[in-house]
Amino acid sequence: MKYYKLLELLFMSPGIALMFISIIQTSIDGDWFTYLRFGPVVLHAWTAIILGLSYLLSCEALIFLPLVLRNLYAAAFVVAGIHLYDVVWGLGSVLSGNGGFPVVPLIGLVGSIVLLIWLDFRTIYLQLNRTAFIPLTIMITCIGIMAYTGFFHEMSLYSVGLASDPNIGNWWWMISKAASLIIFPLMTRQGHENREIRWWL
Repeated sequence: MKYYKLLELLFMSPGIALMFISIIQTSIDGDWFTYLRFGPVVLHAWTAIILGLSYLLSCEALIFLPLVLRNLYAAAFVVAGIHLYDVVWGLGSVLSGNGGFPVVPLIGLVGSIVLLIWLDFRTIYLQLNRTAFIPLTIMITCIGIMAYTGFFHEMSLYSVGLASDPNIGNWWWMISKAASLIIFPLMTRQGHENREIRWWL
């Protein structure tokens, strides 16, 4: 049991490390909107914190699965959440007249959902429930407010170097990002009697 707990910690270490680095950098800069750089990848500390949290929540929600599958499925939840957010964000940009249709994120979202459904057929872990619609509604509402208040216009200017990053100081963006990445972890079966464990893919 002791070694199993160590393995659990090892598998969850990417999410823990991402959150730890982000929180440390946020503390140093005194700003939730500070940037993190991982080689060529640049993202806001808040995004990194939410990504790590989503991964850990997914691992906890899928605790009934074998260790390796649990972490693979948790990563799939995170990826699906990222694509879902990008699609809704892209639609907000389109509706505000500041962007094209988010084709690539939509393809990624469809692919992610197909993967999650395929995995569910094999492991039976998904359950569409009302709880997941709460953060979904919050995300859509926040992005709608962002579109109404000119966020996407500022983003289009920022993309060509004519304005500052509109994410910085925007609490609607922070809330929408957090909501998007907890939707899929909430779409899991509740109660051990409902769960079927299979030890293979």
